[in-house]
Amino acid sequence: MLTHFRELLADEIRIQAFKKAIFKVVDERTTVAEIGFALGTYSFFAAMKNAKSIHAIEMGDIFYIGTEIARQNNFYDKITFYHNHSQKVKLPEKVDYLIMEDYTPMLAYRGLYDTIIDARQRFLKPSGKFIPNTFILKFALVEYEDFYNGLHIWQKENDQVYDVNWEYTTELVFNRAHYAIKPGIKLLSKEIILSEIDMMQSNDITFKFSDDIQITKPGTLHGIIGWWDCWFTPDQYFSNSPLEPVNTWGQMYFPIRNPVKVAPKDSVKVKFSSYRSKISGEIDYLWQIRHKGNTQEYNTFAGRFYSKEMIDHQNPDYKPALNDDGKIAKIIFNRLDGKTSISDTADILQNQFPKRFPNRDKCIAKITGILKGYI
Repeated sequence: MLTHFRELLADEIRIQAFKKAIFKVVDERTTVAEIGFALGTYSFFAAMKNAKSIHAIEMGDIFYIGTEIARQNNFYDKITFYHNHSQKVKLPEKVDYLIMEDYTPMLAYRGLYDTIIDARQRFLKPSGKFIPNTFILKFALVEYEDFYNGLHIWQKENDQVYDVNWEYTTELVFNRAHYAIKPGIKLLSKEIILSEIDMMQSNDITFKFSDDIQITKPGTLHGIIGWWDCWFTPDQYFSNSPLEPVNTWGQMYFPIRNPVKVAPKDSVKVKFSSYRSKISGEIDYLWQIRHKGNTQEYNTFAGRFYSKEMIDHQNPDYKPALNDDGKIAKIIFNRLDGKTSISDTADILQNQFPKRFPNRDKCIAKITGILKGYI
């Protein structure tokens, strides 16, 4: 966990973009909130600018490290900290600016826009803004040989390795979106705008595109590369394009299994959309490429594994019953009365689930793990 956040901290491009924006708009009259403060960097920047008030929200265990860093750097008394999900936090005031940075290369992920809309309605003044405030989703057709080869590792063997057919795994990986973590991206078309999202107004972050795209460079088409650019402030633009220096936000690669040789002025019909899955609630993507009569179509929903049981559990008519883990959690929560000790609850669990808890330490660890975030 800490290593990940230190790597983000080492991303000078990302950090300096936020610092520039915060130093531009924050002063002693400004109220600020940050969702997902982690190590606290951006809240610290607001403190350096003597913001009138700063509210830092973090639901993960990195909260404890961030608050300790605040103490050691004399920021602690300038910031109010909240250890919870933002949708469970109540601020004592509405703020001028709300800082968020936890976005995927295509911006969206499950639950993100619920968080954004909630924060917009409850945390921000009518004149308030997010930092960043406006996102422009973009994509281009791409040659990406190294990454493609990394996905299709058994192409020469026709997915037959160790006397086993691994075709199903290949089908799954080509129906998934991948962080573009390898170099060697070559754009074969101009960048295309998918949508523009104003965080203060937009109520949907899905997109839908269907059009012919002209090839501008010769090469081998390996799929689609997607990213976002943004406006941190009205006069501070930031590009996350694969043509820009590398940063930790990066881009998203949507592969095709059968590469296509293309030449300038070739026309490629592209359908590219995102949607919220009714079954899983995840943000899924669909991409289709048609060139000279040959069509390839992929869908991240098909790249996820869902058993019949998992799908059945999403049915509104499904009648759920607690499994043993649910029964254990119920026992624990029913004894949160301010009178029953963890030790007493452990006695009950060991009596009812002796095979699950052969020793007391394991039982107490289970209780404290479940109670985390609730007491």
